[in-house]
Amino acid sequence: MEYITYLVIGLVLIAVAWSFFQKPKPEGNKATPAILWMNGTCAVLLTLNQRNLNYVFGGVTKKKQTTELAKQNLIKHWGIHDLEEGNAMIAELTSEQGLHNALLLKYVDEMQLLGLSRQDFERHNQKITSNIKHQQLDRVSFDATQEFADQAILAWDLGRAVYLLSDFYLAGMITKEDALQRSLVICQKIQPLFNSWHDFNRSYIYGFRFWLYSTETELKLTADQNTIKIIEKLEKQAHSPFQLDWNMRLEKDW
Repeated sequence: MEYITYLVIGLVLIAVAWSFFQKPKPEGNKATPAILWMNGTCAVLLTLNQRNLNYVFGGVTKKKQTTELAKQNLIKHWGIHDLEEGNAMIAELTSEQGLHNALLLKYVDEMQLLGLSRQDFERHNQKITSNIKHQQLDRVSFDATQEFADQAILAWDLGRAVYLLSDFYLAGMITKEDALQRSLVICQKIQPLFNSWHDFNRSYIYGFRFWLYSTETELKLTADQNTIKIIEKLEKQAHSPFQLDWNMRLEKDW
Protein backbone atom coordinates (compact mmCIF):
# COMPACT_ATOMS: atom_id res chain seq x y z
CA MET A 1 0.00 0.00 0.00
CA GLU A 2 2.83 2.35 0.93
CA TYR A 3 4.53 1.55 -2.39
CA ILE A 4 1.38 2.46 -4.31
CA THR A 5 1.09 5.75 -2.40
CA TYR A 6 4.66 6.71 -3.30
CA LEU A 7 4.06 5.63 -6.89
CA VAL A 8 0.98 7.86 -7.17
CA ILE A 9 2.83 10.79 -5.61
CA GLY A 10 5.71 10.22 -8.02
CA LEU A 11 3.40 10.18 -11.03
CA VAL A 12 1.69 13.37 -9.87
CA LEU A 13 5.06 15.12 -9.48
CA ILE A 14 6.09 13.99 -12.96
CA ALA A 15 2.81 15.28 -14.39
CA VAL A 16 3.25 18.64 -12.66
CA ALA A 17 6.82 18.93 -13.90
CA TRP A 18 5.77 17.99 -17.43
CA SER A 19 2.99 20.57 -17.47
CA PHE A 20 5.42 23.20 -16.20
CA PHE A 21 7.98 22.63 -18.92
CA GLN A 22 5.44 21.97 -21.68
CA LYS A 23 4.58 24.99 -23.78
CA PRO A 24 1.00 26.16 -23.11
CA LYS A 25 -1.53 25.30 -25.80
CA PRO A 26 -2.27 28.47 -27.80
CA GLU A 27 -5.76 29.96 -27.70
CA GLY A 28 -7.60 32.41 -29.91
CA ASN A 29 -7.19 33.07 -33.62
CA LYS A 30 -4.22 32.25 -35.81
CA ALA A 31 -2.17 35.22 -36.88
CA THR A 32 -2.82 36.81 -40.26
CA PRO A 33 0.28 37.79 -42.27
CA ALA A 34 0.22 41.34 -40.87
CA ILE A 35 -0.18 40.11 -37.29
CA LEU A 36 2.56 37.52 -37.81
CA TRP A 37 4.85 40.35 -38.98
CA MET A 38 3.90 42.34 -35.89
CA ASN A 39 4.69 39.35 -33.68
CA GLY A 40 8.12 39.23 -35.29
CA THR A 41 9.01 42.63 -33.84
CA CYS A 42 8.57 41.30 -30.30
CA ALA A 43 9.43 37.67 -31.03
CA VAL A 44 12.01 37.36 -28.25
CA LEU A 45 9.61 38.60 -25.56
CA LEU A 46 6.79 36.40 -26.85
CA THR A 47 9.08 33.37 -26.84
CA LEU A 48 10.46 34.09 -23.37
CA ASN A 49 6.86 34.25 -22.11
CA GLN A 50 6.06 30.90 -23.77
CA ARG A 51 3.71 32.39 -26.33
CA ASN A 52 3.10 31.08 -29.83
CA LEU A 53 4.15 33.53 -32.53
CA ASN A 54 1.67 32.09 -35.01
CA TYR A 55 -1.33 33.28 -32.99
CA VAL A 56 -2.86 36.66 -32.20
CA PHE A 57 -1.24 38.02 -29.01
CA GLY A 58 0.92 34.92 -28.93
CA GLY A 59 -2.02 32.59 -28.35
CA VAL A 60 -3.10 34.14 -25.05
CA THR A 61 -6.73 35.24 -24.63
CA LYS A 62 -8.20 37.67 -22.11
CA LYS A 63 -9.65 35.95 -19.06
CA LYS A 64 -9.41 36.40 -15.30
CA GLN A 65 -6.08 34.61 -14.88
CA THR A 66 -4.31 36.24 -17.84
CA THR A 67 -5.73 39.66 -16.97
CA GLU A 68 -4.35 39.52 -13.43
CA LEU A 69 -0.99 38.25 -14.68
CA ALA A 70 -0.76 41.02 -17.29
CA LYS A 71 -1.58 43.66 -14.67
CA GLN A 72 1.09 42.29 -12.33
CA ASN A 73 3.70 42.19 -15.10
CA LEU A 74 2.97 45.77 -16.13
CA ILE A 75 3.41 46.98 -12.56
CA LYS A 76 6.46 44.85 -11.76
CA HIS A 77 8.46 45.29 -14.95
CA TRP A 78 7.25 48.66 -16.24
CA GLY A 79 5.80 50.56 -13.30
CA ILE A 80 2.55 50.89 -15.27
CA HIS A 81 -0.60 50.97 -13.12
CA ASP A 82 -3.16 52.39 -15.54
CA LEU A 83 -3.74 53.37 -19.16
CA GLU A 84 -2.47 56.91 -18.64
CA GLU A 85 0.92 55.60 -17.50
CA GLY A 86 0.82 52.99 -20.25
CA ASN A 87 0.17 55.53 -22.99
CA ALA A 88 2.98 57.71 -21.64
CA MET A 89 5.39 54.77 -21.90
CA ILE A 90 4.27 53.95 -25.46
CA ALA A 91 4.72 57.61 -26.41
CA GLU A 92 8.26 57.58 -25.06
CA LEU A 93 9.21 54.28 -26.69
CA THR A 94 7.85 55.39 -30.07
CA SER A 95 9.16 58.96 -30.00
CA GLU A 96 11.62 60.08 -32.67
CA GLN A 97 14.67 58.98 -30.68
CA GLY A 98 12.95 56.33 -28.58
CA LEU A 99 13.61 55.61 -24.90
CA HIS A 100 16.80 53.58 -24.51
CA ASN A 101 17.91 54.70 -27.97
CA ALA A 102 17.89 58.31 -26.75
CA LEU A 103 19.92 57.28 -23.69
CA LEU A 104 22.44 55.50 -25.91
CA LEU A 105 22.83 58.51 -28.21
CA LYS A 106 23.34 60.74 -25.19
CA TYR A 107 25.92 58.30 -23.81
CA VAL A 108 27.80 58.21 -27.14
CA ASP A 109 27.93 62.00 -27.15
CA GLU A 110 29.07 62.25 -23.53
CA MET A 111 31.80 59.63 -24.02
CA GLN A 112 32.92 61.40 -27.22
CA LEU A 113 32.59 58.23 -29.30
CA LEU A 114 31.09 59.97 -32.32
CA GLY A 115 33.44 60.23 -35.26
CA LEU A 116 35.97 57.72 -33.91
CA SER A 117 37.40 55.23 -36.38
CA ARG A 118 37.36 51.56 -35.38
CA GLN A 119 41.08 51.73 -34.69
CA ASP A 120 40.74 54.83 -32.51
CA PHE A 121 37.86 53.25 -30.62
CA GLU A 122 39.87 50.10 -29.85
CA ARG A 123 42.67 52.26 -28.45
CA HIS A 124 40.13 54.17 -26.36
CA ASN A 125 38.49 50.97 -25.09
CA GLN A 126 41.79 49.42 -24.04
CA LYS A 127 42.40 52.36 -21.70
CA ILE A 128 39.33 51.57 -19.59
CA THR A 129 39.88 47.84 -18.97
CA SER A 130 39.64 48.44 -15.21
CA ASN A 131 35.95 49.25 -15.62
CA ILE A 132 34.31 46.34 -17.46
CA LYS A 133 30.81 47.84 -17.30
CA HIS A 134 32.06 51.07 -18.87
CA GLN A 135 33.95 49.09 -21.49
CA GLN A 136 30.90 47.00 -22.42
CA LEU A 137 28.64 50.04 -22.66
CA ASP A 138 31.17 51.83 -24.84
CA ARG A 139 31.50 48.89 -27.20
CA VAL A 140 27.80 48.22 -27.72
CA SER A 141 27.08 51.95 -28.08
CA PHE A 142 29.88 52.42 -30.61
CA ASP A 143 28.95 49.30 -32.61
CA ALA A 144 25.24 50.16 -32.70
CA THR A 145 25.78 53.72 -33.91
CA GLN A 146 28.41 52.61 -36.42
CA GLU A 147 25.92 50.18 -37.95
CA PHE A 148 22.61 52.01 -37.60
CA ALA A 149 23.52 55.65 -36.86
CA ASP A 150 20.75 57.47 -34.95
CA GLN A 151 18.45 54.44 -35.25
CA ALA A 152 21.04 52.47 -33.22
CA ILE A 153 18.71 50.51 -30.94
CA LEU A 154 15.28 51.73 -32.00
CA ALA A 155 14.28 48.12 -32.73
CA TRP A 156 14.60 47.44 -29.00
CA ASP A 157 12.30 50.34 -28.11
CA LEU A 158 9.72 49.88 -30.86
CA GLY A 159 9.52 46.09 -30.55
CA ARG A 160 8.80 46.39 -26.84
CA ALA A 161 6.08 48.94 -27.55
CA VAL A 162 4.29 46.37 -29.73
CA TYR A 163 4.58 43.78 -26.97
CA LEU A 164 3.28 46.22 -24.36
CA LEU A 165 0.11 46.82 -26.36
CA SER A 166 -0.75 43.12 -26.19
CA ASP A 167 -0.39 43.26 -22.41
CA PHE A 168 -2.56 46.39 -22.30
CA TYR A 169 -5.29 44.38 -24.02
CA LEU A 170 -4.87 41.36 -21.75
CA ALA A 171 -4.95 43.65 -18.69
CA GLY A 172 -8.30 45.05 -19.85
CA MET A 173 -6.91 48.53 -20.48
CA ILE A 174 -7.71 48.70 -24.22
CA THR A 175 -9.77 46.72 -26.72
CA LYS A 176 -8.40 44.01 -28.97
CA GLU A 177 -8.93 46.18 -32.05
CA ASP A 178 -7.15 49.13 -30.45
CA ALA A 179 -4.17 46.95 -29.53
CA LEU A 180 -3.88 45.54 -33.04
CA GLN A 181 -4.42 48.87 -34.81
CA ARG A 182 -1.87 50.70 -32.66
CA SER A 183 0.61 47.86 -33.14
CA LEU A 184 0.14 48.11 -36.89
CA VAL A 185 0.93 51.84 -36.82
CA ILE A 186 4.15 51.17 -34.88
CA CYS A 187 5.17 48.43 -37.32
CA GLN A 188 4.54 50.76 -40.25
CA LYS A 189 7.01 53.08 -38.55
CA ILE A 190 9.53 50.27 -37.98
CA GLN A 191 9.53 48.95 -41.54
CA PRO A 192 11.30 51.84 -43.33
CA LEU A 193 13.90 52.19 -40.56
CA PHE A 194 15.54 48.84 -41.33
CA ASN A 195 16.28 46.87 -44.49
CA SER A 196 15.57 43.34 -43.26
CA TRP A 197 14.69 41.15 -40.31
CA HIS A 198 18.42 40.57 -39.89
CA ASP A 199 19.05 44.28 -39.42
CA PHE A 200 16.06 44.70 -37.12
CA ASN A 201 17.23 41.81 -34.96
CA ARG A 202 20.78 43.17 -34.77
CA SER A 203 19.45 46.52 -33.59
CA TYR A 204 17.26 44.71 -31.06
CA ILE A 205 20.23 42.74 -29.71
CA TYR A 206 22.30 45.92 -29.41
CA GLY A 207 19.41 47.46 -27.46
CA PHE A 208 19.08 44.45 -25.21
CA ARG A 209 22.81 44.56 -24.48
CA PHE A 210 22.75 48.30 -23.79
CA TRP A 211 19.93 47.77 -21.28
CA LEU A 212 21.63 44.69 -19.83
CA TYR A 213 25.00 46.38 -19.31
CA SER A 214 23.22 49.31 -17.67
CA THR A 215 21.74 47.06 -14.96
CA GLU A 216 23.26 45.29 -11.98
CA THR A 217 22.17 41.76 -12.98
CA GLU A 218 24.75 38.99 -12.70
CA LEU A 219 23.17 36.99 -15.54
CA LYS A 220 24.52 39.12 -18.38
CA LEU A 221 26.25 36.38 -20.40
CA THR A 222 23.45 33.84 -19.99
CA ALA A 223 20.72 36.36 -20.87
CA ASP A 224 22.66 37.58 -23.90
CA GLN A 225 23.24 34.05 -25.17
CA ASN A 226 19.58 33.11 -24.67
CA THR A 227 18.39 36.11 -26.68
CA ILE A 228 20.72 35.26 -29.56
CA LYS A 229 19.68 31.58 -29.46
CA ILE A 230 15.99 32.49 -29.64
CA ILE A 231 16.56 34.68 -32.70
CA GLU A 232 18.79 32.11 -34.43
CA LYS A 233 16.23 29.36 -33.82
CA LEU A 234 13.35 31.46 -35.13
CA GLU A 235 15.34 32.41 -38.23
CA LYS A 236 15.45 28.71 -39.16
CA GLN A 237 11.80 27.86 -38.45
CA ALA A 238 9.56 27.39 -41.47
CA HIS A 239 6.56 29.32 -40.12
CA SER A 240 8.48 31.98 -38.23
CA PRO A 241 7.67 35.67 -38.77
CA PHE A 242 11.26 36.02 -39.96
CA GLN A 243 10.34 34.06 -43.10
CA LEU A 244 7.99 36.85 -44.16
CA ASP A 245 9.17 39.45 -46.65
CA TRP A 246 10.40 42.40 -44.61
CA ASN A 247 8.95 44.78 -47.20
CA MET A 248 5.53 43.14 -47.41
CA ARG A 249 2.59 45.54 -47.47
CA LEU A 250 1.54 46.18 -43.88
CA GLU A 251 -2.18 46.84 -43.68
CA LYS A 252 -5.15 45.64 -41.67
CA ASP A 253 -5.97 42.05 -42.69
CA TRP A 254 -7.88 40.76 -39.67
